[in-house]
Amino acid sequence: MSYMSSYTIEEAIVVNETPNGIWIQAPIFDSDEFIPQSQIHVDSEVYKSGTEGNLIISAWLARQRGWLE
Repeated sequence: MSYMSSYTIEEAIVVNETPNGIWIQAPIFDSDEFIPQSQIHVDSEVYKSGTEGNLIISAWLARQRGWLE
């Protein structure tokens, strides 16, 4: 996955982790959001419990959620 096909969520904090993904908080969201592990970019700073920073996800997921047109 290249950065051209990715979407960055800034100031993301992992608040919970499951075997399938992470729940995050970020200033752009009103409530926690679930992000599947399969949609997290390999270069993301945020990917498991205890991580925070820029979360890089697939552009496909961002479009599906209405965060990217």
